[in-house]
Amino acid sequence: MADTQSATTQEESFSFAQIWWIGTGFLGVMLTFSAYNAFVPIMYSEFIDSRALIGLLMSTDNLIGLLLIPVVGAWSDRMNHRLGRRLPFIVVAVPVAALTFFAIPYAAAALWTLIIVEILFTIAMHTYRGPVISLMPDHTPPEKRSTGNGIINVMGGIGTLATFAGLSLLYDIDPRLTFGIGAAVLVLTGYLVYRKADRHPPYVDNVDDRRPAPLADAVGGFKILLKRPNRGQFYLLAAMFAYYIGFAG
Repeated sequence: MADTQSATTQEESFSFAQIWWIGTGFLGVMLTFSAYNAFVPIMYSEFIDSRALIGLLMSTDNLIGLLLIPVVGAWSDRMNHRLGRRLPFIVVAVPVAALTFFAIPYAAAALWTLIIVEILFTIAMHTYRGPVISLMPDHTPPEKRSTGNGIINVMGGIGTLATFAGLSLLYDIDPRLTFGIGAAVLVLTGYLVYRKADRHPPYVDNVDDRRPAPLADAVGGFKILLKRPNRGQFYLLAAMFAYYIGFAG
């Protein structure tokens, strides 16, 4: 009886409207990352003639994400804070990401400052990206997570479209407008996530505090994927890996 009442309470607390609001966080992520990927190479081309070298510098984003996202994800799973598990990362990362994104056109006065600001931006964004996406399953019952994931991806698509349909036009007028508006959108969407997300969402899975430290936990999770019973999940991730390589190409 108690379990039934608990399930009913959780069901009543679920709202697709809340998922749309949380999805604005991913909208901000995709808007700024799309602008970053589109316009920062143009800035690098002012200093570097080699496309290969520009591509190498831009790939630092992927390397940082590869190293940081699993660690931040495992860390946020273990976080025990009055703001919950995900929001502490969002509160810290969003202002840093917005400030460094805003600073990119000013940092483009010299190559070394552009590289430093770019790296700081990608660190902050990847610190934000994992937790903001994880808020969706934290607020969504398992049977509705496919729909919730669709909402998150729709919001991300809107962010990407806004970059190429809007911010790209502003870039031709003044790059500072593009990055200034992008930074403002990132702050606004981060604030909306902060306001709309529950501090202790109803669908958070309990995590054993005795699990290893975040880095070791992430490495251990990858090793588990390689075991025979989990090969299906590994192949799915490999397919996604190949998809993103093709998409980036």
